Amino acid sequence: MRLKLTIMLLVLIIAYAWMREADSDVQKLQVKTQAPKTLVPPRKQHEKKNIKIKEDKQQLEQQKKEKLEDDFYHELSAQRYSKEPVVEMISLAWELEKCNKYKYYDTRKNYYKNFVLKQKQKHMFEAFDTGCQNFKKNYPVLSQSMEKLDAKLLFISLAASSPYADLVQRGMNYKKMTPVEQREFNDEMAIALLKSNNAQLLLVFVKISSEETFFRGLLELEEVLRSANSVYIQMIAEQAAMLLSCQFNAGISCKAESSVYMLQQCIAEEAACGLDVETWFKMQFTAAHYRDVELMLTYFKSL
Repeated sequence: MRLKLTIMLLVLIIAYAWMREADSDVQKLQVKTQAPKTLVPPRKQHEKKNIKIKEDKQQLEQQKKEKLEDDFYHELSAQRYSKEPVVEMISLAWELEKCNKYKYYDTRKNYYKNFVLKQKQKHMFEAFDTGCQNFKKNYPVLSQSMEKLDAKLLFISLAASSPYADLVQRGMNYKKMTPVEQREFNDEMAIALLKSNNAQLLLVFVKISSEETFFRGLLELEEVLRSANSVYIQMIAEQAAMLLSCQFNAGISCKAESSVYMLQQCIAEEAACGLDVETWFKMQFTAAHYRDVELMLTYFKSL
């Protein structure tokens, strides 16, 4: 009996050992039949990592740009000047320009040691600064981040879906026009600006009408004033357009605290500080001169 038990125990031990050996052979066989790993050189690994980082960075930059564009369109939706986005963009950009001019004058007064502001001039600068700070607060993308966007592309995109698409497109090719085409375009642009009922666009007219190439197309103005003196006609046209701008958008282009023109006059002469454009004109012009301005103003309104 003991012999049988011993034999059975030996058989079990041998079987267990055989099973372990067989299992080890199977594992060895599996290891041998597995495909060898492809080794990637460290340089290649580094390049792949850099490409991934670059792609992630580009994606993040694109997301930031899209967010900025969304914020910019939201700023335009306030419709401060116009329901047309492209007109709103131009108008706001022109209003921002006054802050750039204010900054120039503010820097200049600090640069010259002998430039001492009098009390009324100080009040003017403070009022301008407050207005500019409020503008930048309400329009942060337009004021501070436009360089991160393709402003020209945005402008063209907005113009394409507006009634001014053709005018804007032609304006882009102004330098390629013949002199006759330029005069025709100038007339059309002038009338569009004068009929805009928009204070900032009327200031655009004041600015560009000072250029002789623009002004030559407005031949009707000679008949209005019955004068051939182009310099005088040009001056009267600019002043009349400025007075016309005073009638829109709560007079923003003519008030003492928001008019770049009155800021310039205040710096030059303290008596101008605190006055609006119309009051200043009446103080400075002769009766005959002011009458011509009113004649031109009436003509602009009739267009």
